[in-house]
Amino acid sequence: MGEHGTEQTFEQLIEASSLGTPDARRLRALTTDAEAEAVRRAAHGRFGTGLSRARPELVGRAREWAALVGAVKATAEGAGGCTVLTAPAGSGKTHLFTAVVRAAERRGLTVAYRAATEPDRTAPLRSLLAALSRLVPVAPTLAWLGEERPTPSTPDRIGRELEDLAADRPLVVIIDDAQWMDEFSVLAVRTLVLRLSFSPVRWFFARRPGAGDALDDLIGLGAQEITVGPLTDADVAELCAREVGTPVDASVLAQVERCGGNPLWITQLLAALRAEEQLAVVGGRATLVGGEVPTSFTGVTELRLSGLPDPVQLLLRAGSVLTGPFRLGEVAALLSEPEDALWTSAERAVDAGMLVPGPPDGYTFAHEMIREAVYTTVPAPMRHRLHQRAAVAVGAAGRPPAEVAEHLMKAGPAAATGQTGLLREAAARIAALAPGAAADIYLYAVSGLDAADPRRAEFTAEAVPLLASAGRLAEAQRYGEAAFRSGLDATTVARLCLGLAEACKHTGHNADAVEYTSRGLRLHGVADEVRARLCAARAHAQFYADDLADADRFGARAHGIGADPGAAAFGLAARSLVAAARGRLTEALRHASRAVELADRAGGEAVHRHPQIWLGSALTMLDRLDEAAATLSAGRRESARLGTGWSGPLWHYYEAQLLCARGDLQAAADTALAGVELAEQQAVWQLTVPLLGTIVRIHVYRGDLAAARMAAEKARERTRTGITAAPEDVIWPEALLAYAEDGAELAAAHLRPLYRSIEARPVLIAQDPVAAATLVRIATAAGRTASAQAVVRAARSLAARNPALPTLAGVAAHAEGLHRGDVALLRAAAERLRRGPRRLVLAAALDDLAAAEDRAGNGAAAASAAAEATALRRACGVTGTRHRRRDALSPVEVAVASRAARGLRNRQIADEMKLPPYAVYAHMRQIYTKLDIDRVSALTAWYAGRHPVT
Repeated sequence: MGEHGTEQTFEQLIEASSLGTPDARRLRALTTDAEAEAVRRAAHGRFGTGLSRARPELVGRAREWAALVGAVKATAEGAGGCTVLTAPAGSGKTHLFTAVVRAAERRGLTVAYRAATEPDRTAPLRSLLAALSRLVPVAPTLAWLGEERPTPSTPDRIGRELEDLAADRPLVVIIDDAQWMDEFSVLAVRTLVLRLSFSPVRWFFARRPGAGDALDDLIGLGAQEITVGPLTDADVAELCAREVGTPVDASVLAQVERCGGNPLWITQLLAALRAEEQLAVVGGRATLVGGEVPTSFTGVTELRLSGLPDPVQLLLRAGSVLTGPFRLGEVAALLSEPEDALWTSAERAVDAGMLVPGPPDGYTFAHEMIREAVYTTVPAPMRHRLHQRAAVAVGAAGRPPAEVAEHLMKAGPAAATGQTGLLREAAARIAALAPGAAADIYLYAVSGLDAADPRRAEFTAEAVPLLASAGRLAEAQRYGEAAFRSGLDATTVARLCLGLAEACKHTGHNADAVEYTSRGLRLHGVADEVRARLCAARAHAQFYADDLADADRFGARAHGIGADPGAAAFGLAARSLVAAARGRLTEALRHASRAVELADRAGGEAVHRHPQIWLGSALTMLDRLDEAAATLSAGRRESARLGTGWSGPLWHYYEAQLLCARGDLQAAADTALAGVELAEQQAVWQLTVPLLGTIVRIHVYRGDLAAARMAAEKARERTRTGITAAPEDVIWPEALLAYAEDGAELAAAHLRPLYRSIEARPVLIAQDPVAAATLVRIATAAGRTASAQAVVRAARSLAARNPALPTLAGVAAHAEGLHRGDVALLRAAAERLRRGPRRLVLAAALDDLAAAEDRAGNGAAAASAAAEATALRRACGVTGTRHRRRDALSPVEVAVASRAARGLRNRQIADEMKLPPYAVYAHMRQIYTKLDIDRVSALTAWYAGRHPVT
């Protein structure tokens, strides 16, 4: 509305926004003719957007440049990796990346460069695909990038193609303004950076400080971070002298000081002062004369705009609405002007250094910070109207609905009125790959609906699970609470609760998951299918929250409702977990077997729950190791066929337990490590905790305490974020490490809650049978007799519940014999364990038997038991050396390293060794860390040193 209550026309808004430009303040060229020509040449280069106005001088950036060029040099020599440049807008990051491109080209590297733009956020995988489509030289094998719609498998295909490209010629991929990357690109980049870190592929990302944690995970996993700060006073003086063409005096430096050492702000301020004739050379130095000086970058930009003719200002304001590169025809559509009428204004804007020629027949702002500053000068009513017109224009051009929605969202709530159909379609199209952006569109659609419109609650309900999937749990919970109060029907509210509960469970926040399922289940009139799924989710959350009774009860309800086979199978899986935790292993097997049978019979969603995971676990605890191996192997093949990547880390966890049971600790550690690699690639951090716990336990058993310590610290980093896991996966590994490093007192303190619950929850002994004797040993050494007795009772009870298992009978006798110092019980323990398959459990019992026989004066028996224990360990590949060098490669790592050194690519190594690709990546990471190398040539040299040619 206008000042007097009347609505202004669009043309009036345009007129009101234009700044008067009297003759005394007419435009002066801000650059020399030579500089302008250089700008045009740079802008017309192959890389287009973002590499304009590149100057050879990088004033005050010697440190940053040295680090960047060092990374390029390392890539040319065969190293891979990732560099994140964190820099405020205008601090010179684009100039630095321009220099990186040139340095890479000089070394003959393949280069891809692109600056992400704000519209990328609603276009799944656009940021990555658009960058790779600009490879120089062109890669024909990537021609499909612009032809096929992205799918969840697209990043994997990209990884294969880039690995092949880099094998022939090192590759540099640069993404500027990475804070604008879309969600799918962020996920893909995380996977690709880790996957290609052993190929000569270097990723460079630039982002603004405080732009979110999209790249923080990579930094946490070892990516190089370069932080760009403000220029020093000396650097500021040098930059001013170069920009003005002569040294400047204190009056100029005093004004420039307000720029906070930001190079772009400084250069723009100096350009504005020159244009306004506020600089004069006196005594060989530039000095400030007359007039007020703007105190912000926006103020500087407004000053520069004020010196331009009205039509040029209008063109710039309209162009700023389009956020990225634009063509004059697009701006003409926004302004209802003929395109021909804008050519002169565009050229004036280029001459003024505000625009540069960008894509073919188009333009872009000389810097994103300039565009943003111009955008802030557009009055809100005009800005809204321009975005409305932009939405119409991009829709008419056949652009995706999400791009239309992006402009509507910036046009204000009023623009959403009447557009709910388009907005819903836009959100639905991108929800699978960009859940956060889809949620934003749904919430914007709500803003255009009347308060009484029932679709408000409906759209909010659609947005909540998407927010949760995107990791925006706090927002999901806030909007969920609002939706709960909005009069939705019971089933819709229950679905909301289910979405929030599953998101909390998948991020390891099990207590919150329990709360949401409780709310959903308290509602009346909820569809049976939703109730069943709520019960199944509640059962699993309760299990990991250590409430076995409730977990079993809700697992039974999920199965009993019968309305959803997937929920029924998942509920039975929870009951299997509970039965195993209580030590009822046959019952655990029965529940898991029924879950598998149900899923096989029903198909669909039930199969995607993969109940074979828990069947394999039950079979392992029952010492039916061959059956467990067959079950887990078949389940993994089915998971690969279905594309259910979420289950990958779980398969690795349970396979690692199986390998531990067989006594193959090296293979178990390798499998668990591959599971961690996969979980980190998928950013499912909660699944890294049990895998890391397994790695800690294995390394302690092998005497590699340094490696155990590293894995334990990584696990602690995850649990400090609020992630929870079963006590067997958190408390037990920590206590083992504490016992090995600091003795029984500290270990017993860690174990206090486990000692309290061991009789009700003896699953640790079933999973890791040697734990019974170790728990007794720690408690006894710490003077905690009651705790030792509780473990003995728990082991005895577990054996009684499972009388067919000689392993459990043996560990019960071992624990009691150790507690009582009874050599006869220890002999019985060894005899029983010889009838089972767990060789390392027998070896541990023989160690204690040898010590007891020695104390009893039975030297020959002691020597025999000790020799048998040593032979068992040797057969399992566990040497008598308790502290293997950290840089010593395992046999599997040697096999992987030798193949890589001979020139095989990771996929070829995986095929030859029959390993999943991410397992090879995990081994390569360990190899590079242990050998302290960063490129294949160094690995080849290492291999040649071990295997000289004769």
